Formats: sequence, structure tokens, C-alpha cells
Amino acid sequence: MKWDFKTIVALLAVGLFILNMVAIGVLGGGTLPFFQDEEQQVMGQIEFNGSIRTYDPYLVIPGGIDTSLMNDLKSMEDVKEITAEQGNTVIVLETRDGVYTTALYLKTLNITAYTLANIAPPGMTPVLLETGEEVNASFSIPIRIETTPLVPPDTIVSIAMLVLVSDNSIVNYGSAYILTEDKTITLEGEITKEMFAYSYNIPWEQRNNVTSEQFESYGDVYYEKSNIGFFGRELTQEEMLAAKQLEYIEYIDKKSAVFSENFADYDRAASDLNVNLSFSPSVLSILANETLNLTYDSSLSYMYTVNMDPGDYIIDENMQTVTLQSHRKIPDNDVLLSLEGKFIGATLFELENVAILEEQ
Repeated sequence: MKWDFKTIVALLAVGLFILNMVAIGVLGGGTLPFFQDEEQQVMGQIEFNGSIRTYDPYLVIPGGIDTSLMNDLKSMEDVKEITAEQGNTVIVLETRDGVYTTALYLKTLNITAYTLANIAPPGMTPVLLETGEEVNASFSIPIRIETTPLVPPDTIVSIAMLVLVSDNSIVNYGSAYILTEDKTITLEGEITKEMFAYSYNIPWEQRNNVTSEQFESYGDVYYEKSNIGFFGRELTQEEMLAAKQLEYIEYIDKKSAVFSENFADYDRAASDLNVNLSFSPSVLSILANETLNLTYDSSLSYMYTVNMDPGDYIIDENMQTVTLQSHRKIPDNDVLLSLEGKFIGATLFELENVAILEEQ
């Protein structure tokens, strides 16, 4: 990665959330102030792989949180206290071990929390100096980086930052961040359950003959009844006014009408409205564990529960089992999967999509 050194001053002026707003006062530090005020110090840029040794035992949520979440968090064993600082919510954990698990819980609620990661760097790191020269340098200061703690401690991560180098020693740094990567990977998976997803079109005239309760013994049932009819031509204003007087019309416009739920007399409606009618079918959806043979027009797809084998990647156990839909039957339980997601190093922290490769 190559940065334009003409923009470095601007980059350094953009502080990270915790370091600017909270960390110095609440979390007890961050990176040191970043100045190039010594003649022997040279600015440079680096990327390196380091290990997250620990997280600081705090989480910062921008803004406030509602009372319900506050009470949920206070009841958690790892949470020591919750305070408000500079308009933000600070969760103090009992130990550093609770940071990762608490952050994962917040993520399930679509809440992002920040902390400081303490990084173990490599012994020597290539540094591209602003002069264009490349030198090897080692860190002489601790490294602490603001991050959302969505990977466990001891994870190897890629880090980018600006540094000050003096006598082959990195004496200061700024604009540090952990690199994330969008990846599409191939994994092995095992189908552990097959379900049959039926979608039946129920004719308008028969829609009242069907209820969800009739089919509950087959599995999960959802019935969406449609009372809408469409006209073969647009009605005039006078025709609409007259139609509104019909007891079975609940709503009408130039092109369509909503009929009373229990009304199903096509001939009467066509005669009263003096127009050709067409109707949207009601849809009966059944997720069954066996094949069905109902007499309505239908479509069939398959729902598979699949356990993923992470292989060389680190995937949280809660992400390893997925439910996938297929428009054809998969003949074998062993399948190849295409997984799209956001990674930090080899760790998946956001799952975006999984598909059975045979379907692509």
C-alpha cells in the first residue's frame, strides 16, 4: 500500500473515535501524540502482521443506549459497570476476557462497540520512508490500536500505520488501523437436514376454503390470503362511485378493488361492475419434512441445514451452521460451499452470503 505523503498531514489530523473522544480520558491512553519535531526522525509508512495480545477491558458505544439494553448488559457476568462519558456509553468489563464475547453480543443487536487492542509486532518491519528509501526498523514503544473487537485475542492481523523512525527504531506512530478484507472462499460442508418448501397458488374463489390450521401437521405453514381483483379496463368516476355502494367492496380505484374477505362470487362481481376481472391467487407456503401432494398449482424448492467445515479459517461456532435454499434436490450430503464475508486475517467476523457451489 502506498500513501501520498502530501496528504499525510491531513491524515494525521483525522483522529480515531476513541483516541479523540474517549480513550485518553476514559480508557487511559492510546497512541502517543504524533509529531515530527526532531531533525533525525523520518516519517514513513508500514504494513505488518501482528498478534492481538489483549483488549483493554472497556467497550465504548457512540451515543447512549436504551434502558432495556442497559439492564441486559448489567445482568451479564462479565460487565462490571456502565457509565456515560462525553455523550457516549462506556462498558467496563470485569476482565479483558469478557471484551470479545460482549462485543459479539452487541453485534447481534447491530450495535458497534470500540476498544483498544494491544498488539505484539514482529521483531523487524520494513518501513517505506517519505524519501522513498526502505529500511528495516523495530518498535521501541507499545502499540495500541482502536478497533471493534470482533476477533479473539491471539488472532494474527494485518496492520497499517504511519511511523516516525530514528536510528532504525520506530519511536512513534499514528493513523493506525487493523486491515479488513472482503473475501470469497470455498469450504466443505455437510447437509444435516433436508426440508421441502412448497408454495401453492390458491384460486381466488377457493381462498376461503383454506386455513393455516388445516396443514399444520405437515410442518411450518404460512397462508397469505389475497382479496384483490384487477379490472380489464379502467372504471369511470361514475362507475367507481356506484361500486363503492356495493357491500362487498372495501376499497376501489380505477384499476382494482379489494373485496370483502368472505366474498367469492366472481359472476356477481363481474356483473355488478360490468367489467372483466382477474384475481391474484392466495399463497399457501408449507415447509415440510416430507413430500406433499396437494391439488393446487405449486412450486417446490429445498431447504438444507448445512454445517460448514472452517478448514484453515477461523469461524465462530454460531456462524458454522447455515440454512440454504436450492431450487433442485442436492443428491449428496457432502457439498462445496462458496462463502462471502469480511475477514480480519483468517478470521471471519461478518458473514454476508453462503451458497452451494453446485447451484452457481
